[in-house]
Order: sequence, then structure tokens, then C-alpha cells
Amino acid sequence: MRLVIALILAVFAVSANAQDKLPVIKSTSSIVSIQDGEQYRANIWRLVPEIKPDVYEVQLKEGKPHRVTFITDLETISFWVELGKKYDFIIQRGDELCYTQIIGVKYTPAAVFDQKYQNMFRGKTVVEIPEVYELVNIAIAITPIGIEDRNLVYKDSDYYKRVRDWFDKYQDHPLIEALEANFPAVAKLLGDTDFRELATEYIAAQRKKRNGGGQNGFDVAVSGALREQLAKKGIR
Repeated sequence: MRLVIALILAVFAVSANAQDKLPVIKSTSSIVSIQDGEQYRANIWRLVPEIKPDVYEVQLKEGKPHRVTFITDLETISFWVELGKKYDFIIQRGDELCYTQIIGVKYTPAAVFDQKYQNMFRGKTVVEIPEVYELVNIAIAITPIGIEDRNLVYKDSDYYKRVRDWFDKYQDHPLIEALEANFPAVAKLLGDTDFRELATEYIAAQRKKRNGGGQNGFDVAVSGALREQLAKKGIR
């Protein structure tokens, strides 16, 4: 029993020491400004000590890093923010400690629709499923890991059963082999959603080449080519 108590106290001590080592800046105001790359955002951040940590997402265009500075009425703190990385610090206002975290995320531009598109769909509600994105999800669903993992693919539906009935005959296709070979490592680094997006981008790019090499996009999405695409993304 004493050993268990000692271990619990040790864990709390390590946690406390880790928090004590976080950089601290002070403020007398509950409002903070942020210099986010070239954009100055005056009085944009409100201190909320109840949220631990309070997360500020930095939108990195093309995934390129830039400097972010939190500016209080007393001090500043700056970080060179890179994609996927987290930066923790504390803003102290009186006796309140506001745990703050900066995360670098990839900037996704807002969709821009031309006037013709706006006129066509104004006042309408349309639900669309992108063909290539759904193809990637189907391909993942028929990989061995997709079949075995209960959390990766939702299986309790008639649609899943119909997908398996129709597409299982393609389980030996090079694309399925490539997904199975690369998925565990890449999903661990990127997360399942980002891996789907990466695979979707790859297949879409290959489909655009269908008239150049005499093969359609699905046929040229072989294991080696997929690994090459992953390498271009900085993943091996």
C-alpha cells in the first residue's frame, strides 16, 4: 500500500515539475493580442483560466512555419511554430494561471464559387459524396486492417455489407496492398482522417493522368507509386 501511495505521489510530483518548467508571461489584463506571422490580431485572445490548456491554432499556409507572438500589457512570448507541433506556456494574471497551447495546423482556404455556380445553387440544399474520397474509404474498408479493426470502419450498416459483397473481389489489387502496407505507420503519424485525405489526393492526381499513359487512375495506383507520393509528403 505504501508503495502504491509513493508511486502516486511521484507521478503528481513529476506532473507538477513539468508544469513549473513551462515558460510564464504576466498580464494585468484579461485580453491579449497576437502577432500571427504577418498578421497582427489586436485584443483577439481572452484569458480563460478554467480551460487547461486553452488552444490557439496557427493556420500555416502550405504548411510553412512562421513566428507567433502573444502580447500582453506587460510581456511577450514568441514561438517559431511548425506544422503539427505544440507549444505550451502560461499566462499569469494575478493569482490565476492560464495554461495556453499553440498548435501548428495546415491552412485550408475557404471555398470560392463563381457567379454561375452561385446562381445555380442559390436557395438549394445539395448533399454530395465526392467520388474519389468515397473510393478511398471503400479501399480502406476492404484492407485486412480495415476488416479486423472495429473502430476504423463503421460496419453495422447495410451499405457496408453491400460494399463488401461487391468490392471484396478486388482485395488483391495493388492499391489495397499499398494501403495495407502503409496504413499503420502513416496513420500513426498523421491520424486516420489525414491519411484518407492523402490517399484521396494521390488517386485524384493519378486519375488526371488517365489519358497520358493508357491506364486509368485506379490501375496506376500501385504500391511503389503510393510510397513515392508518401515520400514527397515527407513520410517514409
